[in-house]
Amino acid sequence: MNEENNVEETSEVMDTESSVIKELRQQIKDLKSENSVYKPFVQDKVFAEAGVDVNTPFGKAVSKLYSGPLEAGALRDFVAEEFGQAPAPAQEPVQEVVQAQDNIKQVMSRAGSSQPVDAMDAFNEVIASGNTHESIRAKLYMMDQEKNK
Repeated sequence: MNEENNVEETSEVMDTESSVIKELRQQIKDLKSENSVYKPFVQDKVFAEAGVDVNTPFGKAVSKLYSGPLEAGALRDFVAEEFGQAPAPAQEPVQEVVQAQDNIKQVMSRAGSSQPVDAMDAFNEVIASGNTHESIRAKLYMMDQEKNK
């Protein structure tokens, strides 16, 4: 009788362990598929931060050869080591801010007033008359101005 109970308990434990193992394998499979979906987005972001354009032949070659950590510094080091050239660092959106400032100046000059206009009025006018890019630039400019106060 004792042996039968032990055999039953052992089979129950094995069934429980096998179901846990199956569940863990399924979780691993799900995580791998999820990782394969997100990895290209992260890779594109890191390559852009490192200054490597994946749309150029050079960038495509680097993306196929690089298997290191997805960090901009490590990617720059790899490119310098393997290809003997350092990628150009990613450009900051300084040009967009300058253009947004120019757009605000244009709006102010169109108003016909040489006096300073209320910033919110100029901002609203850019949003109303400009395209999406101009309005986003104006919003970013306003946010920067508020942050610098």
